Parts: sequence; structure tokens; C-alpha cells
Amino acid sequence: MRWNVRNRPGILSLLGYNACLALRGIPASSTLLSDVTGKFAGGELPAPDGVSGSDRKEFTVELKDLKPAEGSRKSRKRVGRGPGSGTGKTAGRGMNGQKSRAGGGKGAGFEGGQTPLARRLPKLPGFTNINRVEYLPVNVKRLEEKFEAGDVVDGESLKAKGIIKHADALVKVLGDGEITKALTVKVDKVSASAKAKIEAAGGKVEEPC
Repeated sequence: MRWNVRNRPGILSLLGYNACLALRGIPASSTLLSDVTGKFAGGELPAPDGVSGSDRKEFTVELKDLKPAEGSRKSRKRVGRGPGSGTGKTAGRGMNGQKSRAGGGKGAGFEGGQTPLARRLPKLPGFTNINRVEYLPVNVKRLEEKFEAGDVVDGESLKAKGIIKHADALVKVLGDGEITKALTVKVDKVSASAKAKIEAAGGKVEEPC
């Protein structure tokens, strides 16, 4: 810190005064500047560098004398100022390449050509259950239309009647409509309402274990 030694009154705000004391290792307080300068003059506090003898009574501290601690502030790098500036004639960009050009480089999220994360993730909320099992729905009213009393309803008979395309497809019988024929139903799933209607008509349900 540079201390200004002059024979005129100093201009020191309370903020600058406290900052000055902090830089000198003196706790900031409400002590008047005259008291502090008096302690400097009396030798109770160490005198600033370069102030000695009779100058003790005449030095003043001004706002312009306050500076940040050495090394706490760093000047920004000024690029494009020629070979003697420290960043060379290419301003720290190197000789060639995409990033040496004006506007060069890729935007945020670019991953070298592979599908970026923002496109790899699903767009809509939720997820797809990989263990989901799909059943083809068949209502009891279709069985009433396609089958006769005493028939067996299974994958083969459903395919033969044109209700499903593949005999090994998973089928679930639902309870929409009414049924009056006694049928033996041997499919993968049967809803509770469909089972009640089939049994009420004199039929039976044989689900796989």
C-alpha cells in the first residue's frame, strides 16, 4: 500500500478508512481518524513504509491510495494484438483447423456426430414396460355368433372361425355382450364377467395354470 505524505487534510470515507485498517491488520472500529493518526505519531502503531521521524504527524491516507491485495486481481488476456503480445500472431487459436476459423467449432450438445443425448432420450414422459404382455380381446358376443352349443373355443377354433389370424396368439375373452350357448373355453385369459356369463349359460372355462 502506498501512503501519501502531504501537508494538507486527507479525504477518507468510512468505508475506505475501515478497508485501510483491515489491510494494515488493524480491526475496524468507530475510532476517529485523528485518534489513529495520533497513535501512529506516538509510536503505538507501526508507521507505514517510508514514513519516519517528523513525517509521522503529517501523513494522510486517501481513497486513491487503497489497492486490492497483490495477486488477487488479474488482467484479462488481450488476444489479437500481434506476435509480441504473448498470444502469438494467431491469437492463441493455432494454425489451422475448424476451431481456428471465425465462427468455428460446434455448438453445445454436439457429440462428434453420434446421436446426442437430447435425441437419445424419449420425448414424452413415462416408459415402455419391456415385460408387457399383449392379449387379443374376444368378447362373448363374438363367441355367441361364431360357435354352436358344445363347441370348444381355443386358438385353433378361433383361427378357423376367422376371429384371430394366428392360432398361437394370446387371447383374452371379455364380457361384452350376452351368451346363451354352452361352450368350453380354453384360452389364455378370461375376465371375471365373461367367466360368469359362460358358466351361467352352462359352459365351462379351462384356463392354463
